[in-house]
Amino acid sequence: MYEVTHKTLYSYHAAVSHCHSKIWLVPRNLPNQKCLEVNFEILPKPAVFYQLTDFFGNTTNYFSVQESHLELMVKVKSKVEVMPAHQHQLNKYSGMTWEEARGVLSELHEELTDVYHFKYESEHVPLKQEVYDYAARFFLPNKPLLEVAHDLMRHIYMEFDFVTGYSTISTPLHQIIQHRKGVCQDFAHLGIACLRSHGLAARYVSGYIETVAPAGKEKLVGADASHAWFSVYLPGEGWYDFDPTNNMIPAQQHITLAWGRDYSDVTPMRGVILSGGAHKLDVEVDMKRIG
Repeated sequence: MYEVTHKTLYSYHAAVSHCHSKIWLVPRNLPNQKCLEVNFEILPKPAVFYQLTDFFGNTTNYFSVQESHLELMVKVKSKVEVMPAHQHQLNKYSGMTWEEARGVLSELHEELTDVYHFKYESEHVPLKQEVYDYAARFFLPNKPLLEVAHDLMRHIYMEFDFVTGYSTISTPLHQIIQHRKGVCQDFAHLGIACLRSHGLAARYVSGYIETVAPAGKEKLVGADASHAWFSVYLPGEGWYDFDPTNNMIPAQQHITLAWGRDYSDVTPMRGVILSGGAHKLDVEVDMKRIG
């Protein structure tokens, strides 16, 4: 059981008269994850606040602050139970090959309608030649798809440096490949692009990771911030998650918030304001075990 507190603070140089925002900060309910409680604190208090479900089934909340303010604080506190996931019992060296999976996804199947959205180029996942070239060595003939994804995860971890502040969400993927560094969002986008460039379905997963290191273990990258990883679709089985930032299969140390084609579908918070000034953004995340 975890308690997660995600606090976002916007400080404005000039007063904001109105703001309209959407947030993707409520953990999903999954076979291995249950969101037991969620509470919102927003200051100034919004005049309008309601919950929606987006195209991908994620919970999102819309709110509108309609009074003048110099700061906007949004705090979301949730309690989440995480249980072992089914995917860790599957041998990555068995199952459908990547060519077989590509073949299934190249045909029209009504039951795969929701999967096809994750096959194609998206805003932050361009399918360029340099992506295909980087990924080609992993896609050997008759190689199981999960082994491909596992090797891709491992090599991104080994070949790229995690450098806080190196990139922004607008940093192009070819720059990440060229300079071999980035942050978790970049590595998730790279893994997705490699898989999609070979005709497979892969999606972007946003969430959190526990960062308190067990005795004798290294602290995991991603402390005090949202985390991200990629998920690949195995026909007949479902979705399987891979965390290239930490070279690990997401398990009970990960909490899933939302998923989409890339970061732009599940931005933690976005919106519009009426103001003429600049702003400063501070984000604090605390994830702790409570049982």
